[in-house]
Amino acid sequence: GEVPEGVEKISSSINELASIIKDLSVLVIDQGTLLDRIDYNVEQTSRHMEDGLGQLEQAEKYQKSTRFMTFVICAGCVIFALVVVIIFKHR
Repeated sequence: GEVPEGVEKISSSINELASIIKDLSVLVIDQGTLLDRIDYNVEQTSRHMEDGLGQLEQAEKYQKSTRFMTFVICAGCVIFALVVVIIFKHR
């Protein structure tokens, strides 16, 4: 009951092919996991950018209101100084 050489070669080739298919399956699964991670990171980056944009808009509003308050305070000081000068000049 010896197995002919051709049948042994075919059996060996089928086993090699099965091993290659198994390795490819592992690679495909790994690639899918990698793509899922990339997709997740892109979503997170998008969310962080939206949050950052909102914070920048808020900072811009704050800066404008601060500028306006600085102007009002300076104008008030100038008006106060002019009133003082006018009062002391007319004495």
